[in-house]
Amino acid sequence: MLIVTLEPMKQRDDTQPQAIIINTANLSLKFDDFMLYAMNDKQFQVLEYTKEIIKDNPNGINLKNLTTEIRSRDLRNTRNKNFIKTIRW
Repeated sequence: MLIVTLEPMKQRDDTQPQAIIINTANLSLKFDDFMLYAMNDKQFQVLEYTKEIIKDNPNGINLKNLTTEIRSRDLRNTRNKNFIKTIRW
């Protein structure tokens, strides 16, 4: 499987960034949401932490506590993996 993300060089009315998924097993093409594949590792990890935290707090969570919880989860996980990642807000 090959995923290609394309962004227009000039912004026009009908142009949008796109992601194209090429399935090499059956040679099929699928157009998908650009933002699902355009995130870098840090953005993807923050999104995963956020989904977990929101799921763990069914009554809601404010932005300050959400940010604190994301940072603490990131610190716990980076210590376990022996590499450093920083989340800046």
